[in-house]
Amino acid sequence: MDYVKPLQLMDISNQRLAEQLTYKDAQLFKMVVPHQCLGAVWARRDRKHGRGGNVASSVLATIEQFNRVSLRVIATILKNPELRASQRARIIQKWIETAQELRNLKNFSSLKAIISGLQAHSIYRLRRCWSSLPKESIELFQRLAEIFSSENNQIASRELLMKEATAKFPEVDTSSKTTRRRNMQKRQSWIDNGIVQGTVPYLGTFLTDLTMIDSAISDKTEDGLINFDKRRKEFEVLAQIKLLQSAAQIYNFTEDKQVWIWFDAVRVYDETESHDLSCTIEPPKEGATRLKKKSSSLSRPPKLDGSKLAMFSCGLDDHSSICSSLDSPVSPTPGMSHSSSTSSLVSYDSDPPTPFKSSDSCVIRVSLESGIYSNTHVYKSIMLRNTDHTNTVIDKVLDKYGIIHGRHDEFCLLQQLSDGEFLIPDKANVFYAMNNTESELKFIARSKEDQQTRSLHRKRGRRKFRIT
Repeated sequence: MDYVKPLQLMDISNQRLAEQLTYKDAQLFKMVVPHQCLGAVWARRDRKHGRGGNVASSVLATIEQFNRVSLRVIATILKNPELRASQRARIIQKWIETAQELRNLKNFSSLKAIISGLQAHSIYRLRRCWSSLPKESIELFQRLAEIFSSENNQIASRELLMKEATAKFPEVDTSSKTTRRRNMQKRQSWIDNGIVQGTVPYLGTFLTDLTMIDSAISDKTEDGLINFDKRRKEFEVLAQIKLLQSAAQIYNFTEDKQVWIWFDAVRVYDETESHDLSCTIEPPKEGATRLKKKSSSLSRPPKLDGSKLAMFSCGLDDHSSICSSLDSPVSPTPGMSHSSSTSSLVSYDSDPPTPFKSSDSCVIRVSLESGIYSNTHVYKSIMLRNTDHTNTVIDKVLDKYGIIHGRHDEFCLLQQLSDGEFLIPDKANVFYAMNNTESELKFIARSKEDQQTRSLHRKRGRRKFRIT
């Protein structure tokens, strides 16, 4: 039997790699059982009732493949620390060009996974590597990343997905004349050869929607009846998934075993290893590593040089985590001036330590206290974004309870912790200031007058205790 030399990343053409990723993603997406995407099912909220942990195996398989792709993007860029910046830049460029091929194939799942890997802290901070990229590659990366912009609840990616869900070909409109010409040529070749493209969505968008619906809307009405409004909203999302599963049937790729032998052989790194390798390749500036030791009440996120790859978990009971790799805004010059990026890589763990939280948003539960000792104990859910400061969050809470805006200066915001309360500073960015190790993110909007009274009572109590 003839010896076959194992493939390396640079041996695989961009189109070949994109087709194989699409082959795998389409297979997994077609096997997704739509009802397993419901927040109460895939996030295993019903585990406490004695049901098994594999009730959403089809969803978890898609999540696992997404993570496998993102981790390999990171690993292939970080391995071989002795590479020159220009050599490492060629690897980044290859992944960007592969992402464009995935865009042409309308595979938004692996496209998002590659973008997430490239936006990981350990990669994004490699200034010399990014500055070695051609300008055209930087612009292409930015255009692809903009597809998944978190602005207006990812409205751009939602509109694009539904526009192209059943279309024969992807859109070719772009500000780049070169890219537009290439896409037009490729489209013409598809037409000439009778090729029609399928669609694979980024499933995290739908999981986010369904988890939000499950978290924010109760199963029963105030009268104890079934909440059909919630069921209708869930059905609309599941119907979109079913439509896209039909579109995924169109692909006609076959498995390339050599590519998958290479893929499975790539040694991936955990969060700490990725950070350490990145710092070996490009040591952080003096003093940057000290940022990791600062208080959690920072009003701004740590600068990129001192950050680790953040992996967020999925699969909590009640109001659980969502496997959503929503990304933070992309800097105009990757690795150069980006100071607030957080990784959008997602991982699944059987007993994850973090609550429902993605890289730039999460659902928190809030209550309003109006008296010195009164607590409504009525929690409402709101979306917290990584741009929300204390006054913005207080306004959201007041709005939830039907109180007019503009009174945020009369209230303070506190996070309920397992061992007490944490007062969020007035001008803090709440997303980064909060303690996210709690099993549930609970907050209280309390009048400043009441808070001062409570603080005074606690001080008096401590004094009495000392005297006795």
